[in-house]
Amino acid sequence: MTNIGETIHQIRLSKGLTQQEVYSGIISRSFASRFESGANDIGASKLFAILDNLAISADELRFIHQNYQPSAYDQALWTIRHAYETLNFPALATWIREHRHSPHAYEQLIASYASILMLSMTIVQSA
Repeated sequence: MTNIGETIHQIRLSKGLTQQEVYSGIISRSFASRFESGANDIGASKLFAILDNLAISADELRFIHQNYQPSAYDQALWTIRHAYETLNFPALATWIREHRHSPHAYEQLIASYASILMLSMTIVQSA
């Protein structure tokens, strides 16, 4: 995987923008070159300013940086939504059971969301 600077470099070139257009007033030209080559890293506030100049969001950057693959959070959420929408409650219950005590906070969050979906369906069915 490339670093964030290399991904920013690819995005900048694909948009036909110069370093001056993207980095002016944020970081120096020499720092920008080192950042794009992966030699330097930058803080969040500068990264957000750069993303504004590129007209992309942090989520778009992450998606591009991950070779146009959804994040693990998005993949897990899609799995839950798909199971719910297709009324595959056994799969939903299994996912909840396997992930509610996960070391990953996003999986715990999605397991809670899935539990609420299951509960709401139970309430609707009993009404």
